[in-house]
Amino acid sequence: MRRFFMAMLIAYLPVLTRAAPVFDLQPNTHWQTELRAKSEELLAQREAEARKANAFGCERYCTMLDEIFARVLRVATYQVPGSAKHDWQLIVTRMPGDEAWALPDGHIFISEEFIQRKNLNTDEIAFVLAHEVSHVVLAHEADMVDIVRSLVPFGVTASVSDVYATLDFDMGLLLRIAPMMSDMELEADRMGLMFAALSGNDPDRTIGFLRKLATGPRHASVAATHPEERRRLAAAEQYLPIARRLYALHDTLSPQKSLEP
Repeated sequence: MRRFFMAMLIAYLPVLTRAAPVFDLQPNTHWQTELRAKSEELLAQREAEARKANAFGCERYCTMLDEIFARVLRVATYQVPGSAKHDWQLIVTRMPGDEAWALPDGHIFISEEFIQRKNLNTDEIAFVLAHEVSHVVLAHEADMVDIVRSLVPFGVTASVSDVYATLDFDMGLLLRIAPMMSDMELEADRMGLMFAALSGNDPDRTIGFLRKLATGPRHASVAATHPEERRRLAAAEQYLPIARRLYALHDTLSPQKSLEP
């Protein structure tokens, strides 16, 4: 898996020029066309499910969610310019039991029921959305496809759809890649913390979402594709000093408002 890079140490942050990117990322560019097509398929499926349940669209948090998403997205697409090509869109549902997730083409889902259930404040919502945006910016889905193709003898004609279909029924494979998927979650937590800070959200408040998870009920599963909640919190807390510096300098380090999509 690609390592998580930061281009600047904390000591160098004060001397950066206005709006200078602070990360040096080289996301995976494989499978872009196929992942876009798969995203369109999954988008239609999830939208149909939400509409059938009369739970598609926002009712309570529309303006707030749009504003938070715009700030996070402005920062993320400036920090990783290549990510501006994605079909970025925030999709809000009211599906019970749903939380937040991302499609590899830039469609980000969040459920208002999830916001209410977790009693999320605006900073915590910023972290959740920044975490999902980070999955897309860091091209985690493309990494996952590469990993699965390296483990399974598909043959040279294997497609992204073949990978998804295999993961649907091969529990042994899912168990093998679970540790790598768990690492991707930690990476999205770190990057999400930084993106939220650069978009003007206090890291000591944004990380409150992970604190809620760590003190809440634990969810055990056979294939742990997400790290244990306390591990997520401990890992993110290690990056709080950097996030605090980014937050303190976010007016200087964030892109000009004219760059907002």
